[in-house]
Amino acid sequence: MSKYTLTRWERETTINFNEEDTEAQIYTCSDPYKRKLDKMCDRFPDTYRCESRTEYENIYYCPIDRIRFASPVTEARREAGSVTGSKYGFKRIQLDATEQLNDVTHTIGTLDSNVSKNTAIDRR
Repeated sequence: MSKYTLTRWERETTINFNEEDTEAQIYTCSDPYKRKLDKMCDRFPDTYRCESRTEYENIYYCPIDRIRFASPVTEARREAGSVTGSKYGFKRIQLDATEQLNDVTHTIGTLDSNVSKNTAIDRR
């Protein structure tokens, strides 16, 4: 096994398909995507398959209809989710920057008071 590690730029994932084929090819050098696709291959061997594995890259195939492109969440959809959540007892809170800073400062102050004077605190 080589000692070379791929850079973040080199850890690409490419999904390739055309309108004539029924399967998409997924080429990836990304470890998180390899793990996810390996799980999909194990769970759904009739749908996902790994055709090639090397030290750095794997090539997978799946039906084109498994490839998804999601729209960004609109404010209307976010509000609809908020209404549904409040129906089940969830509350939507929104803090402005000052409240967030005060909350963090209060938490740090509480932590400081709980730590003995001989303990060093790293606040990077």
